[in-house]
Order: sequence, then structure tokens, then C-alpha cells
Amino acid sequence: MKPRLYLAPWLVLLGAPMHTVAQVPPGDLGQKAKVEREMVAFDPDYRKSVRAREAEALSLAAQVRANEARGRKTSCSHQIMNETLWMLGHTADFARIDGRLRDLKASIASPERESIADEQDPEDGVGAGVIPNGLSSWTASPDHLLLDPDRTPPQPRSDTSPFK
Repeated sequence: MKPRLYLAPWLVLLGAPMHTVAQVPPGDLGQKAKVEREMVAFDPDYRKSVRAREAEALSLAAQVRANEARGRKTSCSHQIMNETLWMLGHTADFARIDGRLRDLKASIASPERESIADEQDPEDGVGAGVIPNGLSSWTASPDHLLLDPDRTPPQPRSDTSPFK
């Protein structure tokens, strides 16, 4: 019986691994557990406090994604959602997290306000009123810094919510 060479490419493909597994750097292996231990040391009720807020944040995130899937504009909600989800994993500042959850609910309830994320403050280039001062305000829109290297870096925004 003659070998069927036309099957050779398929046999090679079927024998190859279908995916590769990314290697986690050794220093990152226990990072999430370490952060959680530190949060519990700071606030013994941390786990209980964060779980309730995580459930609410994930429910709101699902609403944002559903609105986006329907073709609705979600720029403002996305920025608030991303900041809120980041804060849930990196801070125990529950008053601030609660404020951003309120902002996210208000943003979802007011689709006409989504376009404010596209407006830029002429002073600092940050989305006008969406992101309060903090880490996110520096990462929201850095293009103006790249285009004009002689310009003084922007100062963080002082307001805390566009929905007050």
C-alpha cells in the first residue's frame, strides 16, 4: 500500500501543540494572595467588604458590555468601569470605590452623558470630568504630552465626580 502523502500536512498540524502556555515570572506567582493578606492586615473585614462590591462592579460591567454590544456609546462608562475594577484589586479605600460605583450607575443610567469622555480639558488633555485625580488621570490621554514635549506636565484634576 502506498503512503498517502496528501495527509502529511494534516498529521503534522494535528501533532503540533494547539497553544502555548505563558510562563508566569516567579516573582508574580503569589502576588494576588500577598496583596489580599496585606489588605486583610489593614482592614480585617476586607474580604467581606470587597466581595460585595466586586459583585456589584461585575454586574455593572456586564451592563456596560451589553450596551456596547447593542452599539451604544460607552466611553465614559468604560473609563469609570476600568478604574473601579482596578481599585477593587489594589486598594481598600471603600469610600472611593463606592463613589465610583455610584458614578458608574449614573453613567449607565444617562447614556447621553457618554460623550463627555471624548471631550478633553484644554488645560491638561484629560477627558473632561470623567476621571478624577489619581492614577487614571495620568493614563487616560497622554498624547498631548508626546506631541508637545516643551509643555509643562498636567496637574491631576481636583474634582471627584462628573455626576454630582
